[in-house]
Amino acid sequence: MKFRDKMRKATVAGAAAALIVGICSFASPALASTTTSPADQTAEMEASITTFLTERGVPTTTQDALVDKLLSGEPLDSMTGAAPVSTNTTVESGFEVTENVYADGSVSINRIEIAKPAPAPGTITPFGVSGCSTSNGSGVVRKTNCLIDRWDGIVQQNFRADFTFVNNGYDRIDSIYSQSSVVYGARSWKQESFSIGKRYENASGPARAEYRISADTVLGTFSYGLGLRVGANIGGQQYTF
Repeated sequence: MKFRDKMRKATVAGAAAALIVGICSFASPALASTTTSPADQTAEMEASITTFLTERGVPTTTQDALVDKLLSGEPLDSMTGAAPVSTNTTVESGFEVTENVYADGSVSINRIEIAKPAPAPGTITPFGVSGCSTSNGSGVVRKTNCLIDRWDGIVQQNFRADFTFVNNGYDRIDSIYSQSSVVYGARSWKQESFSIGKRYENASGPARAEYRISADTVLGTFSYGLGLRVGANIGGQQYTF
């Protein structure tokens, strides 16, 4: 029996079910991995990346090569900060979605929620959550409670942000909050930083906020970053680093 097949049999049904929920819906991920042994951690990582790549339409032969790469102890290009060989931006389910494809065939997704008009005062929304909304003021357009996230089959990060576009002035990031992350197959992960590095756009470039985590995985220790840029020439733009 191939080592990959043994690893697949080691995946417990409960962990796989939890993965499907997070992967398919971009819901807030689980607080921590329940796996403890290296075999279980590797199986969790494999189940997660396989589900993600299948959803993105990656051919089975490429999936097998990427799984073999992981099982050999080598991280995928999508995990290392390598530059993608192609990108494509579309609108999916209320998000602007940028799909990045890397030289080894791995894929990552960056998303930013598309704002809807703010509900009228007194409107009751489900559970008190309105999602990403937009409102116009005197010479400004405000975006509130907008989700920014990334997902590559292994690493999921997200946070929410309020930001403002100013007519004939500099755009800004007002606040960031509700950060969340999960790294499938990791022994542990932790927040390294979460801050607005540059609140106001200026002549040198856009406003910038960043969320960085580090993870101890069966492949080694890695650092992952998710950011938001806001500026007149780019609007709101998500990125990873």
